[in-house]
Amino acid sequence: MTDLPLTLGLDRAPNTEALFDGSIEVRGIALRLRSSFAAEYDNVGARHRSIIAGEIEGGELSISSFILARLRKVPLRALPVFLSRRFRHRCMFCAVETPLEHPSQLAGKKVTVHRYNATTPVWLKGILENDYGVRPDTVEWHVAEPDIEEESLHGPPPQIQQGILNQRPELESLFFPQVLTL
Repeated sequence: MTDLPLTLGLDRAPNTEALFDGSIEVRGIALRLRSSFAAEYDNVGARHRSIIAGEIEGGELSISSFILARLRKVPLRALPVFLSRRFRHRCMFCAVETPLEHPSQLAGKKVTVHRYNATTPVWLKGILENDYGVRPDTVEWHVAEPDIEEESLHGPPPQIQQGILNQRPELESLFFPQVLTL
């Protein structure tokens, strides 16, 4: 009997490395792993688009991308495997020179996110409102890259602007899923 071919798109990380280096094998599966889909920031977005479009059989997809795809009736099934669990509060950054001392001070400030509908900004907008009393509509949002059109039923609000913190020094905060050095 031949093994079932299966291509998965995953981030190469400590909790997936054993699959990439072959130290863990999946019996009955001819597993092909992909971690590179595009350059720079869009690698994750490109992986999500490949999964949603059915170009690969599956892989790591953010919860916001999954929910947006399901709202559009894309036939996806989620498995309760969490490859990336993070305490999202640690994804809020501000420039060293800023007078900001607390997330509650972000109302009326300029904040950039990598994509408006990405999972980290979705979580952080909820945390801002629920934990710190800052409604998302009181923040001036900027995005480093546009939302993935085929993921969104509705794009971000029209007042969203392009810009990333280290390219636009007037921006006061950055919400980003990885640790950055600015």
